[in-house]
Amino acid sequence: MDLLWFIENESTGLPVNNSAEYTTLSIRRLADGYLYDWTAGTFSATGGTTPSTEYVELSLLPGFYNKTIDISTWENGNYHAVSYLNTPTLATNRVVEFTVKGGTSYESNTEAAITTSIPTASLLVQEYYNNEDIDGNGMIYGVDFYISSNRPKILDNIPKRGVGMSWESYLASI
Repeated sequence: MDLLWFIENESTGLPVNNSAEYTTLSIRRLADGYLYDWTAGTFSATGGTTPSTEYVELSLLPGFYNKTIDISTWENGNYHAVSYLNTPTLATNRVVEFTVKGGTSYESNTEAAITTSIPTASLLVQEYYNNEDIDGNGMIYGVDFYISSNRPKILDNIPKRGVGMSWESYLASI
C-alpha cells in the first residue's frame, strides 16, 4: 500500500519541497493501540525500536511524499496513519484512517479501495505514473484522456494525450 501525502505551505499556497528528513510517519492499530515497528515489521505496545519512519519525496512531483507499506500480513481491522512535518519554519500533520481486510487497504467504513484521502487531481497524477485506472472511469490520465480546460496546476507536467475534457466534465463523470 502506498501512502501519498501532498504538503502545501498554507501561508503561501506553494508545495513544500526538499523536506523528507523532517517528515515522520507512524501507524497505529486501533484494536489495541499498538504501534508499528518499521524494523521488525510487527506491532507492539511501544512501537519497538523503530516506531516511526520518514516519507520519500517524489522528485517529479513537487510537494508529494510517499511511503510504501507491506500490509499483506496485517490483521483485519482499522488503522491510523499519523504523519507529521516539522521543519525549522513550518509544522503540520494529518491522520488518515484506513481498514485492512485480507491484506488490502480500504477506506474506513466502506468496501471501496482507498482514494478519497487523496485530492482528485493527485489521483490523476498517480494514474499516469502507475499506469493504472484509479478513479474507475476505465481510462488512464495522460494516456487515454487529459484535462483540456480549468486544469489543476499539478497536472501541467503530465502529457496531454487521448480525449480532452474539461475539469468540470471529468468531475461529473466519476
